[in-house]
Amino acid sequence: MPAEDITTVMSRDITTATADISAAEAAVLISKSRQKCIIITAGGFPAGLLTAADICAVVAQGHHPLTTTIADIPLSPVTTLPADTPCHQIADLPGQDSQYIVVDQQNMAIGLIDQATLCQLRKANTEARLAEQQQELRQLTSYMQKKDQLDHIISHIPVVHYACRYQSGSFIPYYVSANIETLFGYTATDYMENGTWWQSILHPDDVEHVLKRFGEAMLAGQHEFSHEYRIRKKGGSLVWIRDDVNLVHNQAGALTEIIGSWLDISEQKLRQYEFESVVEASFDALIVHRHGIILFANKAALHLIGARSTAEIIGTPIQRYLHPDDYTRAIERLQSLTPGGAPLPPTVERYLRLDGDTIEVEVSTALFQYNGEAAFLSAGRDISERKQAELLLKRSEEKFRTIIDASPVALAVSDCHQHITLLNRAFVDLFGYTQDDIPSLQHWWPLAYPDPAYRRQVEQSWQAAIASIHQRTAGHTPMEFRVTCKDGTIRDIQFIVTAMGESCLTIMNDLTARKQAENLARKMLQAIEQAGESILMTDAAGIIEYVNPAFSELTGYSCHEAVGQTLAMLQLHDQNSPLFEQMWNTISHGETWSDKAIEYARDGHPIPVMLTISPVRNESGIITSYVGIQQDLSAYESLEQQFHQAQKMEAIGTLVGGIAHDFNNMLAGITGNLFLVRHRLENHPQALEKLANVEELTFRASDMIRQLLTYARRDKVSMRALPLAPFIKETLKFLRTVIPENIELHQYISLEHIMIHGDGTQLHQVLMNLINNARDALEEIENPIISVRLELFQPDHSFIKKHRYFREGSYARLIIADNGAGIAAEHLPHIFEPFFTTKELGKGTGLGLAMVYGAIKTHRGFIEVTSNSESGTHFDIYLPALTPETGTTGLPTADKMICGHGETILLADDEAQILQTGKAVLKSLGYQVLTAGNGKEAVELFCLHADTIALCMLDIVMPVMGGDAAAEKIRAIRPDMPVIFVSGYDKLNHTDTSSETILTKPCPVTLMSREIHQALHPQQDEPQA
Repeated sequence: MPAEDITTVMSRDITTATADISAAEAAVLISKSRQKCIIITAGGFPAGLLTAADICAVVAQGHHPLTTTIADIPLSPVTTLPADTPCHQIADLPGQDSQYIVVDQQNMAIGLIDQATLCQLRKANTEARLAEQQQELRQLTSYMQKKDQLDHIISHIPVVHYACRYQSGSFIPYYVSANIETLFGYTATDYMENGTWWQSILHPDDVEHVLKRFGEAMLAGQHEFSHEYRIRKKGGSLVWIRDDVNLVHNQAGALTEIIGSWLDISEQKLRQYEFESVVEASFDALIVHRHGIILFANKAALHLIGARSTAEIIGTPIQRYLHPDDYTRAIERLQSLTPGGAPLPPTVERYLRLDGDTIEVEVSTALFQYNGEAAFLSAGRDISERKQAELLLKRSEEKFRTIIDASPVALAVSDCHQHITLLNRAFVDLFGYTQDDIPSLQHWWPLAYPDPAYRRQVEQSWQAAIASIHQRTAGHTPMEFRVTCKDGTIRDIQFIVTAMGESCLTIMNDLTARKQAENLARKMLQAIEQAGESILMTDAAGIIEYVNPAFSELTGYSCHEAVGQTLAMLQLHDQNSPLFEQMWNTISHGETWSDKAIEYARDGHPIPVMLTISPVRNESGIITSYVGIQQDLSAYESLEQQFHQAQKMEAIGTLVGGIAHDFNNMLAGITGNLFLVRHRLENHPQALEKLANVEELTFRASDMIRQLLTYARRDKVSMRALPLAPFIKETLKFLRTVIPENIELHQYISLEHIMIHGDGTQLHQVLMNLINNARDALEEIENPIISVRLELFQPDHSFIKKHRYFREGSYARLIIADNGAGIAAEHLPHIFEPFFTTKELGKGTGLGLAMVYGAIKTHRGFIEVTSNSESGTHFDIYLPALTPETGTTGLPTADKMICGHGETILLADDEAQILQTGKAVLKSLGYQVLTAGNGKEAVELFCLHADTIALCMLDIVMPVMGGDAAAEKIRAIRPDMPVIFVSGYDKLNHTDTSSETILTKPCPVTLMSREIHQALHPQQDEPQA
C-alpha cells in the first residue's frame, strides 16, 4: 500500500458553487466540468455534493430548474478528508460513499477522491494485507469463545456461511452455519460428513459449469469470485443461490481453504427472468431512460448501438447516441408525451454507434412507470441497410489490408538510443500496448515487468544481449521472459533480438500455450498420483510399467513390487478362463474392456473391483500400452444392500398408499353416519356409549393407516407437546382388552410431569406392537406378567460415554418387559428389520418391530433390547424430554360444536355416499348445502350461485377435475372465496401450500365445525361453549 497522502491520487479538477445558484446553472456547471458532481460550499467550506441525478429528481417533482436554487435541493451527504490523510486509511473506509472531498488545513476543498480511485487503493491495500490475513487465520482459534454469539448472529442472517479445507484435491468441510437447516432444509451433519455432499444437491445442468468455475479460479490463483447456480433443497424444490467464494492460499501460493456464503436469490431470478423473457425476445431495440439517462437496454439495443455489454451504456446520457442535429427535435417530441397518453408515432432519427458510425433508426416512444417512477420507453429498428452494407465492406477491406500488410509475428524495432521506432499490429494484439504507450524501452520496462526485482534481472539480461549483438554486428540471441500485458494478463514470451544496422529487430513468439500444456501435463501426472482410484499401466505384452499410490493402498503391493509383473499377481482369474480370454481379445483389438472382478491383495484378502482396461495408441495408431483403472466396490456393495432394503420399504408404501384413499373414504362415511345416528339417539345413553366406542375404533383404524404411511415415508408426522403419563395410561386402558385375563399387567407410571415432543398415533402403535409381542411371548408361560414402567432418566457421564448416541439432557425412559421365553441370540441383530419374523406363517408380518424402530428414530429417541430365556425380554425406550420452559401441557381443549347460521356451503366429492352423508352432517350444523360430484360440476354450480355461496369444501382427488384445480377456477371468479380441502390420501400432493386448510378423512365433526367457522369468520374468536 502506498505511503503517500491522498493528494497524490486525488483529482484536482473540481468545480465548486454556492447554494444560491439555480438548478439550471448547476446543471450547466456539471456538464462543463465533465465530472459526475460539483461541490456546494457555504462560507467557502464544503457543504455537500450535487449530482445530475439530484437535479433531475427535483425537476421530476415539478420544480422549475431556473427558479429552484441549490439551497432547495437535498444534497448528497458530504464526507471530507484532510489532505494529509494516508492513502491506506481511505482504502479502509466503508464503501457506501462513492466520493470524498479533500480539504486543506483551512477546510477548503482542494480535490476529490472518486470511486475508481478508491477501488485502486483498496486493491493495493488488499494485496498488502494478504500476508496479514494468513496471520489472522492462525489467530482464529483464540476467537472460538465468541462462537456462540457469532452463530446466533449468523443464524438470523438469510445467508448460509460455510468453510472447508482443501487437501490432496479433496474438499474437507469443517464449518457451516446452523441456518442451513432453516434456509435449505439440510442439517450441519449432512454438510460435514461428506465432502462431495454439495455436489449431489446441484442441479444436473449446473454441475459442469460450477466445477469448471471452481477449476478456473483455482488455476488462475483467484482469491475470490461469485457465481450463481441452482441447488435442490431437502424437500426437493429447486432454488437459485449466489455463491460468494473466497479462496485462501498459504505463503507458498497453494490453496488451503475455501470460505464462502450461499444466498437464496430465487425471487430475484424469477423477477429478472419474467422481465427479460419479454424484453429480450423483442427484435426491436428497447431502451428505458429517465431525465436523459439510460436505465435499461435489451440485447437488440446493444447490437444497435454496438455495445458488447449493458455496462457500457447503462447510466450514460442518451444524448451521446443521438445525432446532434436530431437531438433538439427528439427532446421536443418527448416533452409532448403525457402520462397515460398514446405513444408517439414512429419517426426516423439518426443514432451514433459506439464505433462511430451513424445509422438511421425508426423510433417510437411511450411514457410508462419503471421501478415506481415515470420513464420513457423507446423502441427502435435499424433501417440503414445500405450504410450497414457499406460498413461491412469497409471492415472487410480493413481485414484484407491487415492480412496483407501485417505479419502474424509480433515485431518491434528500436534504435541505438533505445527508442522504439516501430510496433506492428501483431505486437499490439499480443500485448495491448501501442507506440504511444511505450515510445522507448524505458517506458516498456515498468509496464511489462512491474516487479522491481524481476525487472532488474530482465534489464541486465537484455543489456548483455544487446551488447553481445553489437559486438558481433550480426546474429541473434533468444531469451524467455514473463511479460505483463496491458490488460493485466501475464504471458511467457520468447524474444529473439537481431542486429539490423544501427537498430535492433526483436521478434516475439508467444510460448504461453506451450507452457500451459507442459504445466497441464505435470498436473495430469499429479492427478494420477493423487487419484483415489487404483491406476496401472502396462506395455503391449501386459507387463506392468507403472502403478499409482492408490494401487498400492488397495492391493498392498508397492510400486517396486508391482513393476515388471502381470495382472496374474492379483489372482484375478486363471489365464485360461473365458473371462481372461474375453478381456485380452477385447483390448488387443483396440477396444476398452470393463467388468467386475475379484482380486486378491498382498495379504490374501479378496477385493471386489470394477476393472476397466483401455488400449493406448501411438501417433501411427499402433497399440503401445494399456491403462487400467480399478475401482473398489466394497462400499458400493454395501450401498446395494441398503438399496434392496429401501425397495422393501417402497413395496410397503405402494401397498398402503394404494388402499389409503378408499379406506379413509369409507371411514369418513362411517364417522359421518355415526354422528347423524348419535343425534337421533340422544336419549339412549347406552347406545351412545357403544356408538362412541365404534367412532373411537374408526379413528384408530385411520390412525393405523396414517402410521403405516408415515413408516413407509408416504405421510407427514404430526409432532406436538405430549404429556406421557396420561397418554400411556389411556393407551394401556385401551390395550387391556387385547391382553388375555391370565396375563398380569403391571404399571409403574411416574408421578412426575414428563413431557415429550411426539406424535400420539406413532407412540400408540409403538405400545400396541410391543404389548402384542409380549402377549404372544407369554402363551405357554406360567404366571405370565407384562410390566410397563415410565420414569424420568438423567444419563450421567459414564452412561453417555458407554452409549455414544446419547446427549446430555433429560430423557423419558419407557420400559416394556415380559417374563417369557426370550429371543434367541442369533435373532436379536435382525428383529428391527422389515419382514423379519420368528412367528409361524400367518401369525406375523415382520413389520411390527420395524415400525417401532422407525417411530422411535422419528422422535430422535433410542431403543435397546435385552433378552434371555430366564428373565424374558426387556425393551428400553429413551425419548428426549421437554424442559418446563419448552413444554406445554399438551392437553386437548374440550371439543365443542360450532353451528352455522344458514350460510351456503358448496360440497364436492366423487363418492356419492360420502357426499350425501356430508350434506346431512352440514345441514345438521345449520348450513345450506349444494353438492357436486367432481370439480367441474362444482365450478359450474359455483357460477350459478356465486353470490350466495359462502364457503367451498372440495375433495382433493376427484375424476374429471380435482379439488385444487376447481379452487383455482373458483377463485378466478371470487378471489376472496374461502376453501377447505378434504383428503382421504393425496399421494400426488396436489396441494402443497401451508396457507390452505386441509381436513383429513375421517375428520371429527367438532373439528370440522370449528374449521368451517374459522374459514367463514377468520377475524372472530370461537364462540364460548
